[in-house]
Amino acid sequence: MLSMVNRPLFVVCFLLLAIPLFATPTPAGAQTSPIHDNAITSVDEIIDVDCPEVGLAEPVQLTGQLHTVLHENTNPQGRTHWRLHMQFRQVTGIGLRTGDHYEVRHLTNEFYHLMPEAYPYNAMFQERKAIRNVERGFTLSATAQIHLTFNANGEMTVALQNFRVECR
Repeated sequence: MLSMVNRPLFVVCFLLLAIPLFATPTPAGAQTSPIHDNAITSVDEIIDVDCPEVGLAEPVQLTGQLHTVLHENTNPQGRTHWRLHMQFRQVTGIGLRTGDHYEVRHLTNEFYHLMPEAYPYNAMFQERKAIRNVERGFTLSATAQIHLTFNANGEMTVALQNFRVECR
């Protein structure tokens, strides 16, 4: 129904699984300063909006800004916490077939918690999108949630996923 712009599911799952392999958390007892990073980048992409409930399927050109905030902090025991927050700002769309105007809201949160020895480890990913067709009055919304937990042996003990797409 709604392409999950920029984030094919296999990429998200790969990142959730790969973070402990590439991360180098700070050793226990080390002093670190929190890292905060803010970035605003341009959005200029095409997504597919498919809403059979109203008989419409078309590519939509999105333009606007993406605001990204990264926060990393390591406590004295060496546990590292990462949070990535992304949100569209003033993103609008134009239907490439109908010329209809779209209002777009998008929010992504990712959380990672790592110990100095790669495991145990947990990660959570949430993404919500709402695309409202101004002329026809319908909203297409999509939600994706993934949560993974690994024990000290590196075995996956929790794998939850929830996906929902609706048009109304």
